[in-house]
Amino acid sequence: MEKWKDLVHDYSDLFIALLIVTTMGLVVYFNLVSLFDEDRMVVAQPEAPHQEDQAEQASEEEPTLMIDLEETEEMAEQEEEEPETPEPRDQAEDTEPVSITISPGTAGSQIGDLLVEKGLLNETESFIQAAEELGLSNRLRSGTYHIPPDASAEEMVRIISGQS
Repeated sequence: MEKWKDLVHDYSDLFIALLIVTTMGLVVYFNLVSLFDEDRMVVAQPEAPHQEDQAEQASEEEPTLMIDLEETEEMAEQEEEEPETPEPRDQAEDTEPVSITISPGTAGSQIGDLLVEKGLLNETESFIQAAEELGLSNRLRSGTYHIPPDASAEEMVRIISGQS
């Protein structure tokens, strides 16, 4: 019995230190996992050229860079043409919030494009600039949002980042 007491007494400090280090490691791990939760985070990127397959790219798990020269020529021709303007909304619709759904992994420029498509913004750049000025470009989140039609770009950034 004395031998067990001596053994526990000699190594108890090591057992306690090991327990503390393990606990600290688990706390750091779970904090990092929640911080970098890919299902809820949206990455803000500088505006990318408009592509027809943006929705397909957003759904890919591992982003890859592929350059299609024919597609590049088509994009250059599209840039020369006048950009499409969203259809004007009826006065009755102006009072109801517009619902938008942002998929996980959607870039900030793609969110701006979606807002332009819904007629909430005139240009994507205003959304990106507002996100950067407010320091919320890394806090844009996926989900479904109801945005008032008269909201400014700053208000839209706050809504999508969960700050309002």
